[in-house]
Amino acid sequence: MSVEKKNSFLYKTNQIWKFYLASSYGFVIYLIWRYYKLKEIEEGLVGNGIFIGALLFLVAGVIIFCFLLFGLQCPSCRLKVGFYYFKKSRFSKFFEDLLTFKICPRCSYDPSQPDV
Repeated sequence: MSVEKKNSFLYKTNQIWKFYLASSYGFVIYLIWRYYKLKEIEEGLVGNGIFIGALLFLVAGVIIFCFLLFGLQCPSCRLKVGFYYFKKSRFSKFFEDLLTFKICPRCSYDPSQPDV
């Protein structure tokens, strides 16, 4: 993990696991689809796998995105930082901004500073 990510807000507030969980969830959905597709090929059925795969990816994408938007929050003011950065930053920079910000944009909570 890079130094920049270790200095990030999510890492210092122990919420980085939520990002990794969301990322791995997509991979698990892919493995489920591949298993279903291989089973379908063994049985000689073709055609439903594309529909099931597309549906799984659509559902997984919505769940992962909602998890990132509403699951990451500031421990001080409870701002949903995922949703905040989704609204404020360009979509191409959403993940970069989400992984590298250092203080809460609303209350300026800095997890590296000791509590007073």
